[in-house]
Amino acid sequence: MRSNSKAFYTLRWRMVASYLLITVVGFAVVLFSISAVVENYLVNTRVSEQQQNVDSFAWSLTPYIAEGEIAAIYNLAVDYSQKRSGRVVLVDHNGVVQVDALSSLNGYALDHDELNRVLWGGETSAHGFHKRVEAAQSSGFSAFWQSVFPKVTWDVYYVSAVTDASGELFGAVLFSTSIQDLKDSVASIRAQTLIVLIAVGIAIMFAASVLANSVTRPITDLTKVIRRMGRGEFNLRVKVSGRSEVDELGRTFNDMSERLENIERFRSEFVSNASHEIKTPLATMKILIESLLYQEKLDEAITRDFLGDVNKEIDRLNLVISDLLRMVQYDQGEETLKPEEVAVDELCREAAKRLAPLAAQKGIAIETSLEPVTAWADPVKLEQVLFNIVDNAIKYTDGKGTVTVALGRENGFAKITISDQGIGIPAKDLPHIFERFYRVDKARSRATGGTGLGLSIVEKIVNLHGGKIEVDSVEGQGTTFVVYIPQKPQKPDRSTA
Repeated sequence: MRSNSKAFYTLRWRMVASYLLITVVGFAVVLFSISAVVENYLVNTRVSEQQQNVDSFAWSLTPYIAEGEIAAIYNLAVDYSQKRSGRVVLVDHNGVVQVDALSSLNGYALDHDELNRVLWGGETSAHGFHKRVEAAQSSGFSAFWQSVFPKVTWDVYYVSAVTDASGELFGAVLFSTSIQDLKDSVASIRAQTLIVLIAVGIAIMFAASVLANSVTRPITDLTKVIRRMGRGEFNLRVKVSGRSEVDELGRTFNDMSERLENIERFRSEFVSNASHEIKTPLATMKILIESLLYQEKLDEAITRDFLGDVNKEIDRLNLVISDLLRMVQYDQGEETLKPEEVAVDELCREAAKRLAPLAAQKGIAIETSLEPVTAWADPVKLEQVLFNIVDNAIKYTDGKGTVTVALGRENGFAKITISDQGIGIPAKDLPHIFERFYRVDKARSRATGGTGLGLSIVEKIVNLHGGKIEVDSVEGQGTTFVVYIPQKPQKPDRSTA
């Protein structure tokens, strides 16, 4: 019962009800307006015609009144009444009945508005409508029904002045007749038209239901899919085949659904990778510590060596956690910039100077080619970008290679180019190097102490500055990173690449 009542609040039934309401109101207005116009026209036509007939009849009585031939006047009144389905009454100038076609009002004084207007108001003719309520002819429920809804008959009183031979006003002719037949005819036409309109309304309701169903079905399907998505089914899509607003809504939903699916997949991968990155150093430390625990006699050199390895794993674990926290801050928009006008050449020079000892240990030279360029940037964040990229260049360059840091200008951006002569990146891996925890060579990456988050953080920082980062690499020959940082303040782009 509750579900059925709830269905009437749906968009489909609201549309059907709206169409039906508009149709009913429109048809009702048209029906009663047209029937009123037709009724008025027919009534006015008949009243005008009968008034003329009564005027002619009153004029024909003048000779008989002059001669005092009451019997002849009575016969004429009876004949006219029978032919016209009415009742003729002749009154004198005081309103007293002189002749009655039914012989029941003789000698009575009549007081009708139409009569008074002719006898004392100076009008030559007049007419008026009179309602006659018929008494109930039955008992029981029928009598009760007629008392609530009584049967009404409408009569028209026509009055025309009558003069004597000298032209003086003798009195007036009052002719009463029913006009109910016209009203009944119009009511019959109205009832027949109403039946037709009801049939049309039913047809319109059916058509509106079909139309509403075609409009609301995609919305219903979309609602079902959204409910399933709320339970975690992000791989669902809705069918879209047209170009309407509802179809556009479906396309937008499919785009959103695809993004949510990607986000969910990315979240799962992120959790899995983060767990793996944290679990690996923990497992290593557990093995090292257990090795020490289960030794009967601890060798000082071995113990020191094992504790050194544990210390390195702790540093590695701390680095992973720090990078994870930093990525979360970037994702949630909590990490903000403190931009200012920065001498980028000084930052590049400082990064090369601080990383030179690390490069020297591997026999790698760091060369710089720096123009004096300023940019609108956060110096701490930009320095982090430089250190990360140069540090990677050193780590992945074997032998006596060279790492080059160059700085110039291009289209309103500070252009930082960092090149190495290292192992390079395979073409298939290039599109993925900014993804979190993505490693080109997992074994080598872990050996260098990387977390797999460095380049993701770099890309986030560059995007926050409103810049961009590009990479070009040839496997076995080296890699080049190009970073563009705007020289003037602009609205930062917080979207990820």
